[in-house]
Amino acid sequence: MANRDTPMGLRALRNRNGDFPPVKQYAASSSAIFEGEVVLLSTNGLAIPSSASLASTVRNILGVAAAHKPGTAGLKVQVYTDPNQLYVAQSDDATLVSITDYIGRNFKLVADASGNATTLQSIAEIDGNTGTSVSFVGTGADAAQPVQIVELFKQVGNSDGAVSWGDFVVRILPRYHLFAGSKGV
Repeated sequence: MANRDTPMGLRALRNRNGDFPPVKQYAASSSAIFEGEVVLLSTNGLAIPSSASLASTVRNILGVAAAHKPGTAGLKVQVYTDPNQLYVAQSDDATLVSITDYIGRNFKLVADASGNATTLQSIAEIDGNTGTSVSFVGTGADAAQPVQIVELFKQVGNSDGAVSWGDFVVRILPRYHLFAGSKGV
């Protein structure tokens, strides 16, 4: 069975108790931020939507937006900030040959600075062309691979035989997360 192409950014997984993780509120820029979008801390202290490239290796990821914030100045955004939080994200294509090519690798996100104006969801996906080994710490264009795939997301309709649009459990790498205690891989 083929997977459905339904990007929705990074969706927070519930914790062991079945609860969603806590969120924190941040003063935000006047840009719209979509639910499931990676949120960065700007140099002026405001939460901003992530850029399409996440080109910086600076630890400026606050977390992931828990709800949509309209493009209005003066509003706050709710963000999942736990550096150990796991999320579900969809892959964008079938660049890699098998599911095992994804597990444990670091990836860029595509379309993470935009969202669906109807659903108010991020349309970020895992960029299947960018996977590198866990030990890789690149420079320049290869440096910004902020998520690591932990495992295939186990749900009905998520085929483990199809890489295209597969849903995976991911984490934000500590070297990009503002609240992570160390700069590990």
